Amino acid sequence: MSDSDSEFFQRWMTLWKNIDNAFNAVLRRVHLSYNEYLLLESLKAAPQGMEPSALADARELSRQHVNLLLRQLETAGLITRTGATTDKRRRIIALSPAGDEMLASIKTAWRELDAAGWATFAPYERGRIISLLEHYYATLAGN
Repeated sequence: MSDSDSEFFQRWMTLWKNIDNAFNAVLRRVHLSYNEYLLLESLKAAPQGMEPSALADARELSRQHVNLLLRQLETAGLITRTGATTDKRRRIIALSPAGDEMLASIKTAWRELDAAGWATFAPYERGRIISLLEHYYATLAGN
């Protein structure tokens, strides 16, 4: 890798990390980790609820880690646990109304943050940036 390639890569990784940190700041304000957010999103997509093992598999997290996160989310009132109708030993995890409200507020904050960033560009610049990033992603996905 040449010095200019190395410098470009370092700038790109710094930029990616900084953008990620800006969006994660929204989660920190509501005291959620990114993995907790992902579990809430999975539950939002499954209104019938999910078993902890299915959540772990869906998010490629260990069952132990998911159980820890679920305890924290339950303490915060963002999820509910009920017994399965067929086997009372099994637990079904569902998004609580407070969890649904939390997700909505996070998405609103992220949209506002994103809109503020994109508003600094002219429409043709936004279109060009998106087109270039789509090309970049297509290259990554092809490898």
